[in-house]
Parts: sequence; structure tokens; C-alpha cells
Amino acid sequence: MGNIDITCTGKIRSKDTLVKAVQRLVKQRNLRLGVWEEGMRIVVCPRGYLDFAWTKEKGLFGQWNLRCGCNTTPVGPGFHKAALELLEELGGLGIKEWNVQDRSDYQQDRDFGALRREWFLPWLEEQVSQVLEKTAPGEMGYLFWEVDQYRPEVVPDTIATPLGRFPVAWLKEKLEKGALEELAQYLFLWDQPGMNALYLRNRALKQLWEDCCFAPSDRSYQDRQINADILDTLERSAAMDPSLPQPVADYRELCILDDRTPNMPEDVPEMEELYPIGYRRGEVLQPYDKLVVPLPGLYHYEWSNGGMDSAGAIWRDEESESPIWHFTALRSRMGSAQFGLDMAQLQDVRTKQLEGGQAHWGWKEMPPKKKDDDLLYRVSCEAVVGDTLFVITITYLHPEHREDIYDRLERMTILK
Repeated sequence: MGNIDITCTGKIRSKDTLVKAVQRLVKQRNLRLGVWEEGMRIVVCPRGYLDFAWTKEKGLFGQWNLRCGCNTTPVGPGFHKAALELLEELGGLGIKEWNVQDRSDYQQDRDFGALRREWFLPWLEEQVSQVLEKTAPGEMGYLFWEVDQYRPEVVPDTIATPLGRFPVAWLKEKLEKGALEELAQYLFLWDQPGMNALYLRNRALKQLWEDCCFAPSDRSYQDRQINADILDTLERSAAMDPSLPQPVADYRELCILDDRTPNMPEDVPEMEELYPIGYRRGEVLQPYDKLVVPLPGLYHYEWSNGGMDSAGAIWRDEESESPIWHFTALRSRMGSAQFGLDMAQLQDVRTKQLEGGQAHWGWKEMPPKKKDDDLLYRVSCEAVVGDTLFVITITYLHPEHREDIYDRLERMTILK
């Protein structure tokens, strides 16, 4: 039946005036706003976005044409309701000819039960059925997973979602029994109207499963922010509805990592989870363009802007003496890419065939540049895939790390 979306069009005299008005609104609502030259994004909840784009009309007195698009699936019907109401409110911020179009019937009848029953539950049934059909026995499938982010460690005969990992057999049983109401509470982040206890718990679950590294809050700003947000959200959820099952064990573990005194009622029931919560506790499959390399889930990402030949992505655990992985990609304008490393300068050279390409790598010592510097080691790897040369450099302090680095390179693949 396709995605359930909301679209809007309008005109504005000044984009700067609109941005200032939206900034005041999102501050009042405790939402987030991102603005760039061609548009802006209002973040209502995790994966719940309102995306805006503006273009200037021709002429001295030309106005700005404003467009907005919002796909409310798979966040859920609660987000659909909140998004529609927010977009209608934006019409009072000086936008002319503001036209909001809802693909569902909710804009006309305001019947939330019908929105959920006639639109979102059939859509959910269709999506679950499709992923089950595509997932062969012994493999792992992905439901509502964003294609440009990491993939969780493979567990055969399971489906990975932002809210948790589920056995294929369990999902099939729920579909056969027509238990769509139950599935909606497990798979939709925002299933009910308003920010109730279930929404808050599922919001925290998404962060626990997909974003949290289960690292001490003092490791980095990112850890401090995500840990505190999860704990605050779970405490609010438990206070709203003490009878709602919560991930109590994970909450208490995170309290220790955040050096926080637990503030959840003792009698809150524990959620039953079929698998340990947290994809990033283990290994993740990290894509860089078409290349996929298995890396520890606790590694943080940062962008390295070191010039044309060294700009790229870095993954590392900044609080330990872990290896530092640096990725960059170079496109060839002359057809197929070619290797560039002089492998004679490296030790223990290995090669690997990739789908549509090949890779090779080796290691060498990096002599100290100053008297008090440590002796470092570096694995240099190149992978050629079509017109792209991927260059991976892994710098490490301890020689025993080399075996693990080589193992990860042996397991790299090309994104299909």
C-alpha cells in the first residue's frame, strides 16, 4: 500500500523570518531543528522528521516556494497525528497558501482509531510479511532499518529492527494469529496518541538497542548525552505508568555507567526480551560507501578533513588504546580504479577477492618521530571495486592487535 506520508506547499517572503519563528516554536516544544542553505529539518522524535526545502522565485520581488515532506511510517500513527498537528500550526507563522495534504483520511475525520486500524496496521502487516518472505532460512533480515547506517551482528533466523531483535518464527506466529495490535506495540516507536508511557519506553528502547554503546558517560560527550537521555526517558515512562514493563536490568546497568542513583520504583515489572538489548554491545557491520567492515560496536565515528587524499571517516574507542581505523575513497575518472600501494614496503601481505573487486594489505612499523613517542604499527589496506579505490589505514600501539585487524579485513564485504 506504500508509505503513509504528509506533504505541504506554501510561499514565504523571507526564509530567515520563518526560521526564527520555527526556532521559537521548537524551543517551546523541546524539539530539535537543523537548518542549511536549501532547507531545514524539525526532529520530533527518533526517526520522526519534518523535512523542508525552499527555492527562490525569479524576479526582484520573487517569494520563496516552500515544500515539506514527512513519511510517518514506520515511526507509527502517534507520530502521524503529532506531525499533522505541528504542520497545521506552522501555517500560523506567516506562510502563505499553506496547503497540507494527508495521504490517510485522518486530516478529514480526526479518527485516530481508524487511522491506526485502517492504515497503519495493514501497512505493518504488509511490511512484516515482505521481510519474512525475503529472509531465507539461516539468514537475518532487517525491518525499518536505515540503509546507510551500520548493520547489527548476524544472528541466524532473526529480524533486526530499531526496537529490538525478533525470531523469524515468533513474527510468523504473530502474523498467522492476526496479532497486529501486539506487533504494533513492539515495532512502532509511537503507536498511541500523545507522549504516553509506552511511547517513552519505546523511545528509550530504540536508543538502547541502536545507539547506546553501554560505555561510561565520562568516556565522551556522546556517551554522556545518550546515557542521560535514556535514563531520563525511562524514569518518566515508569512514573507515568508503574505497571508497564521496563528494561529494568539495562536501566540499572546504565545508572552505574552514568554514576546515577536509580530513581525507578522497585516494583516496576521487567520486560521480557528474547535477546540481550544493545546491538552495539557486540560487533557491527560498518559500511563506508560500498565497503563493509566488521568493527566493534563501541567505536565512535568522526569525520577527518585532512585534505583531498586523506579526508574520510575514522572509527575508534577514544578512551582505550584501541586501533584507529581511517577510511577514504577515491574515484577514478579514467575507468577502473587501480592499486597504488607499494606492497614491497609491507610485511605479511595478504590478498582477498571481493564481489566485483579485490583487496590487499600488509603492515609495517612507524618509527617514533620524537624521542619520547611510542613505537606505532600500521596496517595499510587497499580495496578496488569498479571505479573506486578504498584506502584503509589502521594505526595501533600493541602488536597483538594485528591478528584481530587482519581477521576483520578478511571478513570485509561489498554492500549488495
